[in-house]
Amino acid sequence: ESLAAQANGSNGDRGTGDGGVKISAEAQTDFIGVEEGADLATNSILQQLREEVQRIGQRLDEEIASRQGAELKCQRLEELVNGFQKRLNGLNNGGF
Repeated sequence: ESLAAQANGSNGDRGTGDGGVKISAEAQTDFIGVEEGADLATNSILQQLREEVQRIGQRLDEEIASRQGAELKCQRLEELVNGFQKRLNGLNNGGF
């Protein structure tokens, strides 16, 4: 026997005859209260997830900017090294 049928005290009479199940007004009110509580908990979790996604997005943007800065520094260092190698090769070739 279903919980709804038990709540109605129907002892096996499961419905209204049209396929529906009778549920007391008290049971409906209790369910609505549980449903609203679940909605609040779900909304709270969703809000926390949105905030976490926003924090991760901000951190990702910071990391992207940091990486771009590091890449520029690396390119400058490569250019300096290439310039020094050319000078060194010029000195070695000119000395002979």
